[in-house]
Amino acid sequence: MTLLDGFEWKGKWWLPKTPENKISGSISFGNNKEIQLNLLGSFHDIATAFNAPINHKIIYGLTTEGKICTLLMCNQAGTNLNVPGFHTTMYTAEFLFVGLHFEDELFTFFSAIVNFTNLEEWINIIPFDYEHVIVEKKICDMTAKYSKPINFECNVPCIDAKISSDFSFTQSYDKHRYLRWEHLTFLKISPKKNKGYKWFLKNIFILRELLTLFIGNPIFERIIYLFIETKNSSGEIKKEPIQLFFTEYHDTTSKKVNTNNIIFNLPSIYDNLATILNKWYTLYDSFESVLNLLFGNIFNKNIYLEYSFLTLMQALEAYHRSLGNGHYIDQDDYDTSCESIKNAIPTDLPDDLKQSLKSRLKYGNEYSLRKRIKNLFESLNQETKDKILPKANIIRDKMVDTRNFFTHYDSAMKNKIISGTDLVYTNQLLMILLSLFLFKEIGLSEEVILTNLSNSDRFGHIIPNLKKMEFINE
Repeated sequence: MTLLDGFEWKGKWWLPKTPENKISGSISFGNNKEIQLNLLGSFHDIATAFNAPINHKIIYGLTTEGKICTLLMCNQAGTNLNVPGFHTTMYTAEFLFVGLHFEDELFTFFSAIVNFTNLEEWINIIPFDYEHVIVEKKICDMTAKYSKPINFECNVPCIDAKISSDFSFTQSYDKHRYLRWEHLTFLKISPKKNKGYKWFLKNIFILRELLTLFIGNPIFERIIYLFIETKNSSGEIKKEPIQLFFTEYHDTTSKKVNTNNIIFNLPSIYDNLATILNKWYTLYDSFESVLNLLFGNIFNKNIYLEYSFLTLMQALEAYHRSLGNGHYIDQDDYDTSCESIKNAIPTDLPDDLKQSLKSRLKYGNEYSLRKRIKNLFESLNQETKDKILPKANIIRDKMVDTRNFFTHYDSAMKNKIISGTDLVYTNQLLMILLSLFLFKEIGLSEEVILTNLSNSDRFGHIIPNLKKMEFINE
């Protein structure tokens, strides 16, 4: 069972406070990645059930296969009464925990492991080796070997935890037909103190975004286990895995990547991995708005070009703003000057106009978008500018004019904007720039970043075409 597969389990379901009222039904997790509970009955009498939707924080379940389930944040999605027939109720849940009943969402766990799509390709360890003998162009003998990789472990002080690798090996066979081996890679997060599921999910999502940046394509969680410690009858402490499913609100289709086309795989950053992880988790909060805008584009494939451009420009502006050096003069001096400017506004103007002029002064000391982008462009090495920013001033001005048009829709600017294929390439350029700046923030050198971006499947074919954009050759 994974977060990318569908399933349906039958069982009995009840509320924690009324365990005697068990209702038969089924839980499903389908292609829409929504957790649904369908009951042949209701937890409430008919009058109450039809009065208004009744939501429950927690619902317990036990499937026919013996799986212990806890559904969290359950919303009633519908109820029906057929005569003749049955009273049915449907709930959707945000989370499903398999293997445990708990009474409070503040319940804590001591560690978690996660397998992402394309994680094995990013780790880039080949655990299998085989030899074969060919006679008359046919394999007549084969020997295979599996070697479990050595785990790595990194301290991440800013989240007071360790991040390490873990691996699993499973096999299945039919002695007459096949032998099948499967190797999976997991990343393990182990805080010094037990944490709730929200803490683990937040840090898993942050890790997912870093790996997406490294790989150059969106990746998704396939398997998540949270671990608790229990004692058996003899007092021995055991680690019990609790599998976590959650409702996903965007497309989780992920293509398999070629290991040679990953921007940064693990071996290329292994020596600095602990530093990189700590920097990433440290800067995440200060760059959260930048990352939300960037990854909103990466994870949403059907976004309109114009909207994509606007959000990526907003991300670039937010990145410069987060650096903290975006004022023309000292703010205290500006505040003093501001009062003089306000006092100079003619008193006979309409009140709403006077208020509009005063409100614009609030941000008058902040750099314009044009100056912010100029500063970011100028911060790059000449080799980088030659490769991805041919005629940087033209690109900057066109970007700003296009952003202003899409924001204000001034018809006089319509002929000055980027459009068509050029807009496609400009959006890709913005993603390249944002990726480059973020890679630099976590300690990677600009020269290496540029080389790896140029050689990647994600951007390698884009960079040579940037010089061919029509608006820079007019």
